[in-house]
Amino acid sequence: MTHSPRFFSPLLILALVTLPAFADPGAQRAELLQVYRQAVEHDAQLSAARHEYQAQRESVPQARAGLLPTLNAGSTVESVRLERDEPGLTRTRSTTVFQANLNQPLFRADRWFQLEAAHASTAQAELELGAKEQGLVLTTAQAYFETLRALDLLAASKAEEAASRSR
Repeated sequence: MTHSPRFFSPLLILALVTLPAFADPGAQRAELLQVYRQAVEHDAQLSAARHEYQAQRESVPQARAGLLPTLNAGSTVESVRLERDEPGLTRTRSTTVFQANLNQPLFRADRWFQLEAAHASTAQAELELGAKEQGLVLTTAQAYFETLRALDLLAASKAEEAASRSR
């Protein structure tokens, strides 16, 4: 996979649908989605989980490389000049040798198990990232609605206080 997993909580969807019912037209309030985006941007645990997931994803190609064939190639150039006392007897001989080696073991159990372990670690890191994202959605929504409740209680208290003064 080349993308990090995205999970959407029913609570977040419900909050986004019902948010306009709580909104006070005169008040300047942040939207839940805006608050969630800021929480995603600044949450250290989520950032650490994302980096852990990305690091674990890199272990799969590294483990797979142990199962792939290896190719070694090289060349050598050799030049020999043989000089004698007479100019006509000087000889030069050049040789070039190209060499390639391709190795493919039939089966390497240890490397196969390393690849399987890398797949399992990647799946675990992906699930942990998803759990952290779900936790952040829940925490953000709870904090947001608690704040809205507190603002509504404050507004109700102020209205009650104003009503009791006007009596």
